Amino acid sequence: MPSKGVASNSLLLILCLTSRKLDILTVLVGPDEIEYTLHKDLLYAKSPYFLAALKDHWKEGLEGRLPLSNDDPAVLALYFQWVYRGRILSSQDTGDTGGNREEISLLVDAYVFGEKLQDRDFRDTVIDSLIHAVDTPDAQDLKWCPTSPAIGSAYICTSEGSPLRSCWSTCTSFTAFRNG
Repeated sequence: MPSKGVASNSLLLILCLTSRKLDILTVLVGPDEIEYTLHKDLLYAKSPYFLAALKDHWKEGLEGRLPLSNDDPAVLALYFQWVYRGRILSSQDTGDTGGNREEISLLVDAYVFGEKLQDRDFRDTVIDSLIHAVDTPDAQDLKWCPTSPAIGSAYICTSEGSPLRSCWSTCTSFTAFRNG
């Protein structure tokens, strides 16, 4: 059964595709300016950030091009995947014995990006994915807590009371309890 996010994303996409006016936006990501072509209305519906950044009286709004040169292309690819599909697809390798650290780090960065965008639904989906990532055992049947750098990034880049901080605190406590 699709989650609320999947249903709302699907409905937004249908509305975008069936509307008479399809405003397209080019987002240039990272220092190499990787181009993504997206539906403006879909991004507007998801994030007040895009609505503010693309106002008609701003250069970006007039040109329909938004540079995000300081953002990670992998994070934006994950966000755009979520915008269009309503879910985050895991890239975990269950044969990995490193505890899915790369995916966990990407998800932490995605959560921080979701805060920048003020996109609560995306942040909620990222938290769900993080819980799944730390709860999925590796090839040695071990479950891993986030690394110190991932935890540090979560605390440095979020505000007090952040759900991500709470998630890490709970995860660390649970892992300590589980591992004795």
